[in-house]
Formats: sequence, structure tokens, C-alpha cells
Amino acid sequence: MNRNAFEAAGKPTSGDEPTLQGASTKLRKLTTLISRLSKLAVELGGARDNETLRTRLQKSKEETLSVRAELGETLDTLHKNKDLSEEEAMSLNRLASHFAEEKKKLDDLLKMVSKKEKEGKPTPPPEPPQKDQGHQSHSASTDAPASQQTFDVAKLKAYDISTLDTEKAIQKEKLTDIKELEKDLLDLNVCYKEFNDTVHEQQHSLDHAQQHISDTNIAVEQGIEELKAAGKYQKSSRKKMCVLLLLLLGALAVAGVVVFVSKG
Repeated sequence: MNRNAFEAAGKPTSGDEPTLQGASTKLRKLTTLISRLSKLAVELGGARDNETLRTRLQKSKEETLSVRAELGETLDTLHKNKDLSEEEAMSLNRLASHFAEEKKKLDDLLKMVSKKEKEGKPTPPPEPPQKDQGHQSHSASTDAPASQQTFDVAKLKAYDISTLDTEKAIQKEKLTDIKELEKDLLDLNVCYKEFNDTVHEQQHSLDHAQQHISDTNIAVEQGIEELKAAGKYQKSSRKKMCVLLLLLLGALAVAGVVVFVSKG
């Protein structure tokens, strides 16, 4: 893509008009969301499968589908744009191809999630022990076997540990996504700098060539003027030679007449 096409694709437009840059950003977001959804889907049916996990899975699924729909509409609108240059059209085709791959990956992932949701059920959290209410409940809790209370405490601790592991996994996933985004931004920055350096190098070469062309044009014009001046000098010298020749002939004629008269 040349410099003008790159800048035209990257400039923000008025309103909500879709651009290649916007489509590329949505595609990267879709890829990140699919990766996040895949990580959540792995936990289904396992020890960490609970209502909290399934709620996050459902929200992630809705957000991913929403971004996929937006990106599909954006690409359709760009395909209808007849003002795209050849380079922009090639970039659009690459985006559409990548989008088709991510779309198929998401469809397969959603099928797997649906199957695992039907096969397994989330582990219900244990009910926390209720507080004493009145003298009667206090007596009942006092009479409860110590083994039952120990079992309830163990279940509560297990639930707390499971919740803590889930939250820890969520935070770790967010950190991984942030690192991936940071890496993508760094790669994009490097590409932009390389592109900018290439443009500047080519611009310097173009300026150098243009200067040579200008110097050549000036030299040609000077040569034409010198040829014209030489032509004028040549015509003037021919006239002088003719005049001298006529004068010489006249002098010879006069000399001949004088000689002839003197002999006679």
C-alpha cells in the first residue's frame, strides 16, 4: 500500500463510516475474545465449573457474537465501496479471509460449549450456616453433632478455595490479555516506524532524481541558446567572407583595366 492509500485508510472519517483501520481493530478484538472464550470453555465440566464461571462464559459469548456481527457489517459495507484503491482492496480481501477463519473457529467453539453445557452441571455452592434465630434455633445448633458442623465448615472452606481459584484464574487471564495487547501494539509501532523510514528513504531518492532532472533541463536550455548564437555567428561570418571576396574581385578588375590601359 502506498503512502497516500495508507493515510487515507488510517484517517478518521466523519460519522460512523467504516474504515479499514476500524475493521482491523475489530478483527483483533474478535481474536482476543475468541481466545478468552476458549479458556473459559476449558473449565466447563471440571472442578471449577460453577455458576460464576458460566455467567462469565455467557457474557463473553454475547460480547464475542456482538463483535462478530459488527465486523461482518463493516466488511460488507467496505466491499460495496467503489472508491477503494487497488492496495486497499487487497487489504480488505486479507481482512475478509482472516475474518472467515475466525468465524469458523468461533462456530466450532460455540458447538463445543453448547455440548459441554448440556453434559455437565455446575457444582452448586454449599449453603452457608444460618445465624441463630431465637432460643429454639440456638438450642438446635447446640445439640447438633460436632461432626456435622465440621463437615459444613469443610464444605465452606472448599467453596471459598474454589471461588478464590476462579478469581485468580480470571485475573491471570486478564493479565495475559493485557500482555498480548501490549505486544500487538509494540509490533504495530515497529511496523509503522519501518514504513515511515522506508517512505522517507524513497522520498530522498525522488528528491535527488528530481534535482538531476532540473539540472539537465537547465543544461539543455543553455545548449540550445549557445547553438542559436553559434548559428548567428556563422551567418555573419559568411556575409563578411562574401563582401571581402567581392572587394577582392573588384580590386583585381581595376588592376586589370589599369594594366591594359597602360600597355595600350
